[in-house]
Amino acid sequence: MLTSFHSIKSRYTAPVRLRFFGELLTSLTGAMMGPFMVLYLHEQLNGSIMMPMLIISLQPFADIFLTLAAGKAADRIGRRTAILTALLLQSAAMTGFVFAEHAYVFAILYVMNGIGRSLYIPASRAQIAESTPESRRSEVFAVINAIYSAGLTAGPLVGMLLYNHNPVWIFALDAAALFIYFLIAALKLPETKPLHPAVTPKISASFMIYRPVLLLLLLSLPISMLYAQTETTYRLFSKNMFSDYLSILTIYSAAKALFSFVLQVPLVKGTEKLSMKTILFITYICYSLAAAGFACSTSLTMLLVTAAVMTVGESIGLTHIQTFISKLAPPHLLGRFYAVYGLHWDISRSIGPLAGGLILTSFGGEVIFYALAVCLLTAGLSLTYTIEKLEHKVIRKVNRL
Repeated sequence: MLTSFHSIKSRYTAPVRLRFFGELLTSLTGAMMGPFMVLYLHEQLNGSIMMPMLIISLQPFADIFLTLAAGKAADRIGRRTAILTALLLQSAAMTGFVFAEHAYVFAILYVMNGIGRSLYIPASRAQIAESTPESRRSEVFAVINAIYSAGLTAGPLVGMLLYNHNPVWIFALDAAALFIYFLIAALKLPETKPLHPAVTPKISASFMIYRPVLLLLLLSLPISMLYAQTETTYRLFSKNMFSDYLSILTIYSAAKALFSFVLQVPLVKGTEKLSMKTILFITYICYSLAAAGFACSTSLTMLLVTAAVMTVGESIGLTHIQTFISKLAPPHLLGRFYAVYGLHWDISRSIGPLAGGLILTSFGGEVIFYALAVCLLTAGLSLTYTIEKLEHKVIRKVNRL
């Protein structure tokens, strides 16, 4: 045990180790709430389907307008300041959920939590890239994802117990975890600020510099749309698929997180030498199969197979894309590049629940996931065709700036 600790200490920098701790703490408590949030709003708002979807859509809709400003702020004020502000906002929002009773209060708090997320994500990813040698970035991102998944493994199980007892305890524990992370980061996290080149006005002002990451954003939309549906519409769809849907959702969430914890680092390390074209091809095939799996999974076994296939796709693809973006971005624009790419999550999570809710009530849940399977195949073929140009031309161009 002592040898392992010294190995981690020598291999990873202090900011990275702090992120490891923070991700474990917040993922554990956040996962208590995640699988049940839409169900909680559904019950609190008198069985409405569209109102919970509307509230859940508000956060990412607001994030679309906030993310670019958040990325710019992270580049200007420093990563530490951005991360601390974000954690404080999220902790306050979760505290508010403990006392919320009305739809408009839920909506305000959800947007507030989204502001914190918009600030935290680009700042934390930029800090990891700046605190880690390029040769080890994929590994660090993979370890963080694996640690996050460890929290997700236990979180839903504890969350189900708390949800059946009193759901507000879930929000209270999440608020406490975020505040503890804030206090430790305030004491231990060093400030880092990006390097600003001597002459950059034309580059930083030019829309053209963002074209590569905008292409990645566009073709990643089907992936984030799949997540948006599994996080919202599928929760309600599963009520008609399984009699004991709460237990099924809990087992699925915990199993998927366990798969990710076990497979994340080995899959990333094992695919580091593959080209991005090959990595993305595997990724989109896995996601397409997973989308079809959600449509036709009528047993827990089929659902767990779907979770395993989806985990392979996300472990390989999402981690390597984070590293790829760090190579695309000039150092002084790193936060903004991560913010721009992250918009695809906000776009999908803003329109996804509403669109999914409409399709679910009109045509059934199967239509949503079969359509996504086709979209994922199309996007995957398009991206594997264009990614080589980004690898061989754009990275060299950006590195010369």
